[in-house]
Amino acid sequence: LEDTKQRTLKKEYSIASLLTLEQLQQLLNTPNIIQDRKLILIDSHNHASSLFKEGELYYYFDPNCNIGEVQTVSIDEIAKLIFDAHFNGIQPYATPSPLGFRMFSFDATAVSYPSQQEVLESIQPVLNPQPRYANEASGLSQAAHIGSLGSVQYFLEQRVDPNLQDNSGSTALMRAASKGHI
Repeated sequence: LEDTKQRTLKKEYSIASLLTLEQLQQLLNTPNIIQDRKLILIDSHNHASSLFKEGELYYYFDPNCNIGEVQTVSIDEIAKLIFDAHFNGIQPYATPSPLGFRMFSFDATAVSYPSQQEVLESIQPVLNPQPRYANEASGLSQAAHIGSLGSVQYFLEQRVDPNLQDNSGSTALMRAASKGHI
């Protein structure tokens, strides 16, 4: 993807897991996760939205919402908007649900993000929930789907079964391959 100045959008970081609303708030409040002027694409099992931060303002966009872009200074409000948009408000906030975040920039400036392992260890995500929700995707499967190698490594180190299948019969490896993630 290029902008009007022929700058190419580059992925800088990604992280994925099964998250409750509280864990999502913890993740988004982690220092250096949400950085100024970085496009963040948010994926779940069946939806995508985006987030952008500039100064104290967060800009959240859900393409399925009629109100357009939401501006706020509250990261907790952003977390609730994300959870509601991706899980249609039908999953309880305490239900671990698959979310993936990919951070992009047009800048060539190197930035420092925390390691996925450290972030995931700090929020203590559910590793193998029973029953699983949202297409029965696991955190490992969501990480493979968005190409978050650090998150995949975390789940494998935690001995998450790589052969778990979602409700369509796909494993994490199959989801990674379908998206071209080597």
